[in-house]
Amino acid sequence: MYRSCTLVISARGECAVVDPASDEQQLAQLAPRATLCINSHPHADHILYNPMFLHVPLYAPVRDAHFYDPQDLSELGPEAESLIGGHVRRRSSRAIRKPDRLLDDGEVLDIGGVEIRTVNTPGHTPGLLCMHFPQQRAVYIADYDLTDFGPWYGNQSSDPDDFIASAERIRALDVDHYITSHEAGVVTRDQLEPLLTKFLAHVDRRDQKIVDLMKDGPRSFDELTTGGIVYSERAVSRSPWMRMWERQHIRKHVARLSRRGVISDTGDGRWQKT
Repeated sequence: MYRSCTLVISARGECAVVDPASDEQQLAQLAPRATLCINSHPHADHILYNPMFLHVPLYAPVRDAHFYDPQDLSELGPEAESLIGGHVRRRSSRAIRKPDRLLDDGEVLDIGGVEIRTVNTPGHTPGLLCMHFPQQRAVYIADYDLTDFGPWYGNQSSDPDDFIASAERIRALDVDHYITSHEAGVVTRDQLEPLLTKFLAHVDRRDQKIVDLMKDGPRSFDELTTGGIVYSERAVSRSPWMRMWERQHIRKHVARLSRRGVISDTGDGRWQKT
């Protein structure tokens, strides 16, 4: 079952629910009071209980609007049909609610006098929106979640370099507290930098693992994606979904390392250290 932090803003008779995917029973009790539902981004572990809030408007990131089209499976990458075909076909037949309003960077919302400013921090998805509360000196940073797993950029349009660049937008916010979607919970400004540095270091660590695999000679893409770079070998061998996400991540790293001249294409479908 998907589980994610749900942020609730309640003031002066208004109640906005951000990312309804936490405790089902608590959300069911909350739903009658809700006046607005907001998605920071449309991943399943953030929109799981959107259907509980059909009676209120749904706001979502404009740059992620295509995620809400059940026929558009492009974000699963070029191998989705071959790796998880049955799941893809079932997903394509499922109705997904379309947003009533699309939010861009720098939008200002008012929830019963509580001001929210949207901050686009691409990388995880192109449209991921952090919710900045200037009066409360806090920000909800969603899946900039500071977990030990590190950044996740497995969608087709995800980008590890954007993930790193977005850190500067988060650092620049004049806040005292950062609210994450998973595990880390609420983080103070003093705690942010070491956690953020450790979190982003996974990108370079994954790069290095790929380069290390080439120390004895060129490697094919298949040889690089058996697991152990992002997900464990066991997870990749047992789950077609994990295999797909592993390959999606490695595809991003190969492109990143190639752009930097760290590795090169041998011309026969393999990659080598330069």
